[in-house]
Amino acid sequence: MTVDKLKSTRSWDSILGDWIVRFADMYHRSKALTVSAASKIEDLNGQLIQNQQKVIVLQEQVMKSNDEHLVSVQNTVKNEMASIQTAVKTEFSSWSKVVEQNKTHVPTFTPAKLKEAVRSAVVEEDRSRNFVIFNKEEVEEEEVARTVSDVLDDMNEKPRIIECRRVGKPQHGKPRPIKVKLTSCDAVSHILRRAKALKSSDRNKSTFIGPDRTLEEREVHRALVVQLKAKMEKEPELYHFIKGGQIANVERLQALPS
Repeated sequence: MTVDKLKSTRSWDSILGDWIVRFADMYHRSKALTVSAASKIEDLNGQLIQNQQKVIVLQEQVMKSNDEHLVSVQNTVKNEMASIQTAVKTEFSSWSKVVEQNKTHVPTFTPAKLKEAVRSAVVEEDRSRNFVIFNKEEVEEEEVARTVSDVLDDMNEKPRIIECRRVGKPQHGKPRPIKVKLTSCDAVSHILRRAKALKSSDRNKSTFIGPDRTLEEREVHRALVVQLKAKMEKEPELYHFIKGGQIANVERLQALPS
């Protein structure tokens, strides 16, 4: 073997040996890294298991807390319902005693009484569409509709009149009232509010307008008028008037009530 070939063979052996040493070193490093990674993974798995156990414990605590709260709410509702039932029973017992004590005073509604009640309601509703003109002179062969129109003209009012007529028995020197029926109670209310306009009328200043009252209501109103006149004489410095079924008054310097 020549010297050159010998040198070349030794050079390749040296290179191969270096590679084997490097491979062995890499193998040992990889093995150490693999062992370290396996240890790390094992630690992580242990931590994961611990965390899962903590989650389970927390879930159990939450469920226990919810159960305790639910039981508390159920007990509260049960107690409240018991209190309400007791109160209702007590109230019912009290009212039962009242009804038992007063059942003999409960009116009996017979068909005749019911019919009378319905009739009274109908009459009352019909009366609310009426107003009455008082102290308007009465002449022979009078056209009552024309007389009513003259009074309403002085108030600048022209409502739709359904019916109008004098009521009561004729009396010498004393004009009978005129009952006037309109289309609605609202129209009547408007006329009653405007009735004070007649005070400034030349031909109707002594005429006045009032609601269509029952006999009992007329008696009460008549008594109020007597009281009103007495008040006017006793306290002339005040303006007295009837309002809401009572005698009221204001200073004469104040605006007159509507």
